[in-house]
Amino acid sequence: MDTRINGILKALLLGAVVLVAFTGCKRGDDRARPSKKTKEVYQKETNLRYAARAIYEGIQAYRQGRILDAAQKFGYAVTLTADINDFRLFPKAPPIKADAHFWYGLTVMDIYRFADKSSLAIYDEKGRKIGEKASPEIAMQHIERAIELYPAPALYYFGKGYVYLHSKDPNTAIKWFNSAIGRDNGNPDFYANRGLAYYMLARDADSMSVRGPYMKLAQDDALRALSINDRHYLANVLLVRLYIMADDLKSAKMVIQDMADKNLPVDKVLAEYEKAMRKR
Repeated sequence: MDTRINGILKALLLGAVVLVAFTGCKRGDDRARPSKKTKEVYQKETNLRYAARAIYEGIQAYRQGRILDAAQKFGYAVTLTADINDFRLFPKAPPIKADAHFWYGLTVMDIYRFADKSSLAIYDEKGRKIGEKASPEIAMQHIERAIELYPAPALYYFGKGYVYLHSKDPNTAIKWFNSAIGRDNGNPDFYANRGLAYYMLARDADSMSVRGPYMKLAQDDALRALSINDRHYLANVLLVRLYIMADDLKSAKMVIQDMADKNLPVDKVLAEYEKAMRKR
């Protein structure tokens, strides 16, 4: 992560240096009476310099675990120059905590933008968090507000599904996840959460004839998410739970070991595995 994000910082600083040099070449009469073009160049150079500084401070805050401070710094950098939006080098974010599967597969900009209270993403974030507390009506108001501010269909169809999932309504959640995947089939969050919804249906099924197909759908989604991002926390956890449900504890243990090798949290799934072992 550090190497790639430091590369962005260097690129911004280099841009600032180039603009300084360019401005220097235009000095002379411009110093006494700046032209409109020189003012624009000077402003862009100044913005780049401050943006570079904000990114640097954001990196430091991120390394120290001050997530919201980092968010504000990155958000400030974006307001200073649109050039930052052109970068495609932002790294994938590591897990913040064991249940933070939401963060996987998103860029740093996606993650930290929610801290800006004037941003659309804080409404999406609020909606999901409120949805986790089973307050679907209030949660949906926040999701809808996010859509009003910036129509990003796939993400917010997913957001609606996420609210229903945590409201214990997997069937409705699956419909919204299907809509999200139909608009963006490259996001592992969409598959992993739909897989979790299928897992919930399998868990609550009365018979194996009903449970089996749901388990297969859940496994397919978990594997699809892992094919996009093999460090996706929820997808790995889902796969472990499916193997435990199928009484394939050998495969469950292999996935847990693979998670440990990738430095993913395993305490929760390891406890579930050990509980299943004791029941044998």
